[in-house]
Amino acid sequence: MPRDKKYRAVINSEFITDPAQGFKVSTAVVHPQGGANPSAGEMFIMAHVCHPNQANDDAAGVVTAIEVARRLAAKPLPPDSMSIRFWFGPETIGSIAYLAHHEDLIPNLRGGIFIEMTGNTNTIALQHTRQHDDMLDRVGQFVLRRRGAEFREGKFAEIIANDERVLNGPGVNVPCLSVSRFPYPEYHTTEDNLSIIHEEKMQEAADVIEEIIRIYASNYIAKRNFRGPVFLSGNGLWVDWRDNWDLNRSIEKIMMRFEGEHTVFDIAEQVGLDYWMVREYVEKFRAKGFVTPGPIPSEAQTA
Repeated sequence: MPRDKKYRAVINSEFITDPAQGFKVSTAVVHPQGGANPSAGEMFIMAHVCHPNQANDDAAGVVTAIEVARRLAAKPLPPDSMSIRFWFGPETIGSIAYLAHHEDLIPNLRGGIFIEMTGNTNTIALQHTRQHDDMLDRVGQFVLRRRGAEFREGKFAEIIANDERVLNGPGVNVPCLSVSRFPYPEYHTTEDNLSIIHEEKMQEAADVIEEIIRIYASNYIAKRNFRGPVFLSGNGLWVDWRDNWDLNRSIEKIMMRFEGEHTVFDIAEQVGLDYWMVREYVEKFRAKGFVTPGPIPSEAQTA
């Protein structure tokens, strides 16, 4: 349509109060191995479905979220991890209405990710939580930096503002990242169609989001049940320096952080080792009864 013309638009609308006739939302919960662990809580993953005839905004985000859900169902998170709740609905008003009708969920939410516009060719944009330096922010940065690909970062609601403002907003305040590829030239135009969608870009976004979820949701606070030095070799906890020099040199540093003040991710950051390597090692202490896992505290507001 020519941009130099004036148009008169008529919108036929109806205000519906019957919930059965109103807008719809869809949710699905993927549990870790062994089922839900109520004390660990949930992550809340969102993508919106309210933009008609827009491929990248946000059909691409919906497809990416569904792919992540499929992966987590096919390869569940470790036992006692968080459950992952996937939510699809109308942007902003949908998440407001959903949380208003499910306030009982809020105290149990530990973090969230809003996903949109993942199919275009721009680099991935990691938009931080309102807390900005939350553990979820650090996990997002860790995942993207480890991948070595170019990405962008922005403060809360500064790259593009959507449902994370609801989940991470006043009175709820659950830390929520946003992962997108905004901006792109075809935004909110008829050019936002399948011709600008690239499957490999959506796969890349799914890879990043999956890894953020796997780390954040499987993380826990490590609290020691021992006093004094642990008999490492007698309990199968010694690491041969010829097999893993870095972990061997970090054993004492790791054990010194079992005071119930640090998560496994914190410990991995502080000793400069990969999260999964450190978690696998801490799990050996847990299996021997030397460490008790504690859940990530909720930052949610309930009023």
